Amino acid sequence: MVATLLVLMTLLASLHTSAAAVERVAWTGGFSSVVVPNVEPALDDSTSVRFNVSRALNDSSTYGAELRMFDGDTYLGKCNTGMTCSLTADPSPGTSKTYHAEVWVLRAGAWVKFATSESVTVSDPGWTGRFTSAVVQSGNEEFLGAVAATFSWSQPLQYVYVDIVDSSGTVLANCSTPGLLECSVGKALGPGEAEPVHAEVRMTTQGGGVVTVARSETVDLTGMDPDAYANFLLSAPEARLVALLGPSRATQALTIRSVAQSESFCVQVGQAFPGNQLFKSSVPDSALICMGGTAALLTWMIVELGPDGALTGLAGINPDGPDDSNETPQPQPDGPNPPDTPPAAPADTCQVPPGQDPDVFYFYQRNAQAESILDAGVRDVGPQGKIWLASVLYLTAAQAQFELSLPDPPPDGYFEVPRSRLGDLYGPYCVDPDFGQPGGGIEYWTTSEIDMSGLAFHPFQ
Repeated sequence: MVATLLVLMTLLASLHTSAAAVERVAWTGGFSSVVVPNVEPALDDSTSVRFNVSRALNDSSTYGAELRMFDGDTYLGKCNTGMTCSLTADPSPGTSKTYHAEVWVLRAGAWVKFATSESVTVSDPGWTGRFTSAVVQSGNEEFLGAVAATFSWSQPLQYVYVDIVDSSGTVLANCSTPGLLECSVGKALGPGEAEPVHAEVRMTTQGGGVVTVARSETVDLTGMDPDAYANFLLSAPEARLVALLGPSRATQALTIRSVAQSESFCVQVGQAFPGNQLFKSSVPDSALICMGGTAALLTWMIVELGPDGALTGLAGINPDGPDDSNETPQPQPDGPNPPDTPPAAPADTCQVPPGQDPDVFYFYQRNAQAESILDAGVRDVGPQGKIWLASVLYLTAAQAQFELSLPDPPPDGYFEVPRSRLGDLYGPYCVDPDFGQPGGGIEYWTTSEIDMSGLAFHPFQ
């Protein structure tokens, strides 16, 4: 009996001791430190944020605690063991994030916030470079108008890339290799064409979007100058023409350079391209420019028609000129017309529409004759019985000689003669070819001497 009582007492004592061993208290403690190895990590790199507490979160003598981590108000995760809880901080380039942590404990069976850490901010400096230059390499003969632009910057590429774009936003070139300090783009442009381009440093965000972090100045890609292109077509070795233009266009270029510049050739050019926009005369611009040489003509046609149009058009001109064996001279008057007689019908006037005579006429002369006229104050009729005048002011001696069929040497300038100083007047009429010139201008004449007193002689510039 005594033995049984002793066993029972021993058992009770053991139970009391066990109950005392598992009795727990509320968690107490706090934050001891917040550690960030690098608050400004390299571009798009990451760092860690470590929150340390003074007591193990899972201390067995307590009811335990949780450490909850936040980015601003955004919950990131928790720890409930040990004395350290960490997160990875990786803000997007050029942005910052601020982190803090909270310790939550059990009180009366519910979780309550017990302590809050200090806040720490982690910043990604982003790409901090800048564009330093934008250089254009002009087109040359080797590339026939292919032109390039090179953009340079100060910080090597890392986690960013460079796009070169045109004015519409189309990406022409992309450079993304880490470490690059420049990017180039090339484009083939016709003579006189231009394309504005610029470069942008861009990056893809963590959400998949694209942002531009730097922008260069805009430069123009410009094709080969039309003059340089024309000279190339007329002077480059045949082998280079074939290699760079192809057989067909090279043949056209060789055909053009083989044609001797002649009056008949320029007349044909004028007939094939009859526009009159520059000189406003009866002779087409193309024919007048042709008289200045093949290079000037080819340059003008490249600007007007493009390289292929110029080659095709000029290569198709017959260098021997038109067959003029059946041409009939323009009708000429039978006798003087009174000063107030209406102009002749259009058929007789080089297709000049009927209308009133001009108020001013132009009398083209060489210097020696002009001096004689200025000394005498009058222009005599002379043995031919006529004095020819024009109704159009020509800009150059060559143009006047060309349209009025004047002999060599060409005139040095002109007098402006008022209509009131003319007696009888014949015209207007079309100038026939003569003295190796094609004519085609408009002429009048008078059979009376002209009072030239007080009139100035205007030399061509």
